[in-house]
Amino acid sequence: MGSADSPVSGLIQKLNNSDWVRKGLDFIPKNEADRPTTCPFCQEKTITSILESQISNYFDQSYDDSTKTISDLLTKYSEAAKELQPLDFYKTSPFANQFLSELTESHRNVEEILTKNIEYIRQKEITPSTPVSLTKTNDQIEKLNALIENINSDISKHNHRLDNTVTELDGLKKEFWSFLRWEYDQTIAPCAIESLASEKL
Repeated sequence: MGSADSPVSGLIQKLNNSDWVRKGLDFIPKNEADRPTTCPFCQEKTITSILESQISNYFDQSYDDSTKTISDLLTKYSEAAKELQPLDFYKTSPFANQFLSELTESHRNVEEILTKNIEYIRQKEITPSTPVSLTKTNDQIEKLNALIENINSDISKHNHRLDNTVTELDGLKKEFWSFLRWEYDQTIAPCAIESLASEKL
C-alpha cells in the first residue's frame, strides 16, 4: 500500500492495481514546460506536473522501504535455501542406505517447497500489491532432520566401536569362550572326571 495522504490514493486503491500505476510513472515524460503531457495509461495529454507529483507521492518512502524489505527477504530466503545439501551428499554415506527411500522423498519435498516459496517471493517483488502466502517448511524439515539424525547416530555408534577396538575384541573373545563352554561342556566334563579318576589310581 502507498501513502493514504496522496489525493490520488483512493483512485489507485479503487483500481486495485498499484503495481501497474507504479510502472507507468517511469513512462511519464519530463514536464519542463508545465503543460499537460501524454498519459502512459490512456495516451491522452492529461498528465500535469501536479498530477505527476500526486501519483509519485503515493509511492512514498514507506512504500519504497516495504518493497526493499521484499527484495531483502528474497535474497535471504534464497541464501538460506542454498544451505540444503544436495541429496547425493547424504547418499555418499553407506549408513544412509537403510533410510534411502524416506530420505529421497523427504529431501524432494523440502526442495520443492523452498523452490516454490522463492518463486512466490519473486512474484511479490515484481507485483508488490499481490498477496502471496508461503508454504510452511517446518514439518518437512523436521522429518528430514530426524532422518539425518538417525544416520548420524549410526555413524557415531560405528565410530565408537572403532575407537574402542580393544574393548570390543575382549568382549567378542568372552562371548566366544562362553559359547564354546556352553556348547561343549557336556563333552568336556565327563572326560575331566575320568582323567581325575585315573590319576588317583
